[in-house]
Amino acid sequence: MEVIQTIDLQPVRTSLADLENEVDSGLALVREGANRMKQALYRIRKDRLWATVEDAFGKSVYPSFDDYLKIRWSLSKSYGHEMAAAGETITEMLESGIPEEQIPTEATRLRELKKTDPEDRGAVLQAAQQITGGEPTAGAIAQARKIVKPEPGQQYEVIEPSNPHHGKVITANEVKGGVVVGLEIPQPFMPAELQPVDPTPEPPNKPKPSRTQALQGLLIEVLERCDVPADLESRIRDALT
Repeated sequence: MEVIQTIDLQPVRTSLADLENEVDSGLALVREGANRMKQALYRIRKDRLWATVEDAFGKSVYPSFDDYLKIRWSLSKSYGHEMAAAGETITEMLESGIPEEQIPTEATRLRELKKTDPEDRGAVLQAAQQITGGEPTAGAIAQARKIVKPEPGQQYEVIEPSNPHHGKVITANEVKGGVVVGLEIPQPFMPAELQPVDPTPEPPNKPKPSRTQALQGLLIEVLERCDVPADLESRIRDALT
């Protein structure tokens, strides 16, 4: 007797966790690929590899890196150079020992990290994460840069409501392990508790007088302090008016 096998046509049920794992894996590949693309453009620009491509007659195919970006990848000059600059920052961070998964992919965040001294980037990232409570933004990185390595006399407002010094302005004395130690209040403050206070802008300098105006002022001072013949004084005053 022949046994007839039936096929279950019911759709395979996949759990939310399984699908989210697929999304997570895909995003990880996109993230990794984005940063490796930036690193590749940086190496191509740095080592002038674009100039090694020649046509059948031995002539360079790409007259410049800008032409290479446009012809080979249809990238604009500004975008291509921005990606290459980001790749330089990524390379430096990897070489300094910062794990790849901690390095941002967004160009705006990498641009802020590029402004940071290479040896301080790890601490800046950590401080920025404390400020945002998670993924650091470009603004948080810029703020963290002032916290990790403040300028002499950099002031901060204590913004954490639970801190007993909430609302006070402190002056940074030193930074230990990414934690700011105050000068007037000699205690440690976490980065998320502080908000950098921009100094009061100085009033604009008065424009310097021109050479002619300076000479006119000297002549008037001479007339007021020295005995000058009347006819000469009259001629000088006529010239000044």
